Amino acid sequence: MSESPKPSLVASIWSHRRLAALALALAFLAWFLRPMWQPAVIFARVHLFEWVVAGAALVFLARAMALRKWWPQFASGILVLGLWLFLLYGVGLSPYDYACLYARYRSVQKEDLTVLPETAHERVQPLHSVRTLSNEVLDDTVDAAEPDVVRIGNSYRFTFAVEPSKDSFARRWMEPIRELVSLPVTSPSFDFSSKTREAVEFQTGEGLAMVRNVDSAVIRSLGPWRFLSYEPADVKYLQDDAGQWVQVVSLVRWRGFFAPWPDFGGVVLIRQRPGSLLSKISTALFGTGEWIRPEDVAKRPFLVGQNIVPYDVSRYAAESFRFKNGFWAPAPGWHRGDIRIPDLKEDKNPQPYTVFATWDGEAVGKLWHYFGLEPWSAKQGLVLSLFAPADGLGPMRAVHHDKQGLFGVSTVPAKVMESQKVFDWRNNAPVEHRPFIRTVDGQRRLFWLTTIVTYKKDGDGDFIAGAKPEITFTDAATQHVVWANSGNPASWLPQLEREIRDATSEAP
Repeated sequence: MSESPKPSLVASIWSHRRLAALALALAFLAWFLRPMWQPAVIFARVHLFEWVVAGAALVFLARAMALRKWWPQFASGILVLGLWLFLLYGVGLSPYDYACLYARYRSVQKEDLTVLPETAHERVQPLHSVRTLSNEVLDDTVDAAEPDVVRIGNSYRFTFAVEPSKDSFARRWMEPIRELVSLPVTSPSFDFSSKTREAVEFQTGEGLAMVRNVDSAVIRSLGPWRFLSYEPADVKYLQDDAGQWVQVVSLVRWRGFFAPWPDFGGVVLIRQRPGSLLSKISTALFGTGEWIRPEDVAKRPFLVGQNIVPYDVSRYAAESFRFKNGFWAPAPGWHRGDIRIPDLKEDKNPQPYTVFATWDGEAVGKLWHYFGLEPWSAKQGLVLSLFAPADGLGPMRAVHHDKQGLFGVSTVPAKVMESQKVFDWRNNAPVEHRPFIRTVDGQRRLFWLTTIVTYKKDGDGDFIAGAKPEITFTDAATQHVVWANSGNPASWLPQLEREIRDATSEAP
């Protein structure tokens, strides 16, 4: 009896066409919904080696328990390891995080300097106050996106989008961003009229829903390899070389396998365009935007000196300076030269602060992410001033303050409140102590520029700084507090020179 012929591959697939159709549908759905599960992919990519080590340890545990003659050695090893893990977790770092942070410090391009730069274009209003004031002046149908300090030509401004309200899902899903607000950072009070509003048409935004969300659109534009290591971070609005408003999405790139750490992954440039049906379908399927690699930023003049590096990337690099005195510097019970980033509970905007600075020997300044690092313990002296280039070009610049006796930002709130006891400090607070660096009597001097804000609720919630906020300058060397006129920046330096000279002169 002859054997029946085997069915062909096509016939086999056709016979299971329903199963094949279901598999294709599920595959398309998974591909279409990739922005939803990409964060899980990044999480797995970052922690993969950690899980491999944990799995190997479990296998070793099982084998050791099966071979009882290994038990004494195994028990002693577990005891030592457990003690070490307990101590490390006691300082907020697991062994894996410890290794990742050390790997980041080893990779940081850094330059040690002895003289601080001079700052300029200082902002008077705190960042959170800008956010609160913006939402107060807008109507109920729209919300203000997160403001950022950016360079627009030769000026420096707060820019943010006006988006459909979070309470209106239908509008967030259907309407584009039609308006931006651009406010000068040096202004003590803002004009929210048409003078500071810009008409635009962006089809993606931070607060828009579904495929119109800017994070979703950027993730859809990532290729297979970048999908595993890149993720969108901050969204900023600035002008390109032709003077056109563009949407710039900063990317975080995870580097390394054994000890991964976040790095600047370039930006995705999104231009304005009308909301045609074809563009909406294209965005829904393939995302949008032009990827500009970190090494290509210097080729785009409008990105040079700009604020485009993700804040979390700069912050992680700053935290890695815990290892500036060697691998064992942050170890429990040692902490030799260990540092911390001082985050004050009153501040809604933690470090870094975006500042404009010009270094000696350089004709042109640019924006930097500033960190004032203090000792790991409860001491409040300023150990290190760290400047991370906000455009990702060049090394981080570190100015060490060893034996200079400077006070860090942690000391400022108490000194400001002590200098003016008539204030109701239950509902007011000094916040966001930014560096104000000038040459006074031939010496580069660091002051902390502080804004006094008023809470909208008793000691909690949002705060505002008012139309003409109170500002102070605290000398980092003497802790002398100077109250200045926020509406007259030209008077700040002469007043500081006069008062510091009087405060430091010897009594006859």
